[in-house]
Amino acid sequence: DREEEAAYRRAEQRWLWACVITALVLLAVAGYIYFLKEKHRKKALANATHWPELNKRMQALEDALNVLY
Repeated sequence: DREEEAAYRRAEQRWLWACVITALVLLAVAGYIYFLKEKHRKKALANATHWPELNKRMQALEDALNVLY
């Protein structure tokens, strides 16, 4: 009877550890996905802020070429 009880407790503990480890893994994956999303967002934002500058330079180049013709 005691052996059964001990086996039941061990199984319960194993189940608990499995749940804890699964939760930690899922949390780590979610954190990594969030990190990648933020990295991509920052990169996209940086690219978006560079577009007006690039447009000004292209316009200046176009104007310079128009002067030549």
